[in-house]
Amino acid sequence: MIQLPFASMARLPPFAGDMASWIAPWLVALMVYIAGLAGIGLILIDETLRASENLLSGRLTIQVPAIASAARIETIQAVLRQTSGIRSVHLLTSSETSRLLESWLGSPVPLEELPVPRLIDVEIDPASTIDMPKLATQLGAVVPEIRLDDYRPAVGGLRTRTWAVQALLGAVIGGALLLVATSAAFATGAAFAARRSDIELLHLLGADDRQITQPYTARSLVRALIGCGIAAAATLATVAALGGALPLIRFAAPAGGIGPGDWRLWTVLAAITIAAGILAAASARTTMRRRLTRLP
Repeated sequence: MIQLPFASMARLPPFAGDMASWIAPWLVALMVYIAGLAGIGLILIDETLRASENLLSGRLTIQVPAIASAARIETIQAVLRQTSGIRSVHLLTSSETSRLLESWLGSPVPLEELPVPRLIDVEIDPASTIDMPKLATQLGAVVPEIRLDDYRPAVGGLRTRTWAVQALLGAVIGGALLLVATSAAFATGAAFAARRSDIELLHLLGADDRQITQPYTARSLVRALIGCGIAAAATLATVAALGGALPLIRFAAPAGGIGPGDWRLWTVLAAITIAAGILAAASARTTMRRRLTRLP
């Protein structure tokens, strides 16, 4: 006796009946789009941190006062080359130093009129252990006012300083997925209210909770997947449109960026889609079962 009305209910299209059913996919799309952008932010931060670590952990900059003689500079380079753990030593030319200062002083930079120190770029083995105080003492004996810039201590604190931003982006993703579940619960509740009399009849005729709940769970999953598809397309379009601008919003590190074909982007979108689908289906199922327990 219950096969006809139940089959009729099960065959209803995913967007039938109520306005919430039409709005739900777009709410899911918005939330997943926001979560996708937050995921891109996490990718860019991680990429920048890795690039910064790779760049800075193997570099050392020596600043030699401009008044130092050429002989003393040669002596400093000799000391550096003899130090274990140092791979290469490069004394920057005037043109190289000028290019470094252009962003602050403009172009051209009058180096001959400014007391700009001579810069020595030193490549070191990241795995090596160099006694920096001892090296500073050796170099200070040649030029007392010399300065060593060791970036390795700063590298160790990069991830600590960006943890708050990463946590915020993670919270945005979690909050967006929570709203996906909430919108699924709201749409399911609205659908239940719209067809309460039919559901009560099916319930009285002997249809079990699983039979009644399953179509609504499936529809919620379909709506979530449609919304995720819309959000994924919007996210890919955003990445493609901002592809040239993304380097401007990253830190000043030689990171490669992210594009529509990046596997990390697709992994983030796939993970968010799966999570959104599971949450939407579970939320709809829970909502229906709670409503059914209140029926006479």
